[in-house]
Amino acid sequence: MNPVEELKLLCEAKHLVCKDQKVNGSHFVDVTEQLLEVKVVFNIEDTNAEAVGLKIRGVGEQETVIRYNIANQKLTLDCSKSGKPVNSV
Repeated sequence: MNPVEELKLLCEAKHLVCKDQKVNGSHFVDVTEQLLEVKVVFNIEDTNAEAVGLKIRGVGEQETVIRYNIANQKLTLDCSKSGKPVNSV
C-alpha cells in the first residue's frame, strides 16, 4: 500500500533507527510524535527465528502487534490492546 503524495507534507522529522543492523531479541525506540510512518524490512533468509514483527506501544497498557510467522507465511495484526474500550467515550 502506498500513501498519497500529500502525506509527505506532514513529515516533520525523520528517525533512522537500526538501519542496516541486526537486531536480536527486543529493541526499544522512544519517540514522542503523535503520528508515525514506520518502514520495516526483515531479512528472514538467514534466521532460525519462528517469527519476526514489531510492537507499537501506546499510552498505558495499549499496544499493537504486527507479527509474521515464517513457517506458516502468515501475517497477523493484533489490536486487542489498542484503542478505547468498547463502551468508552
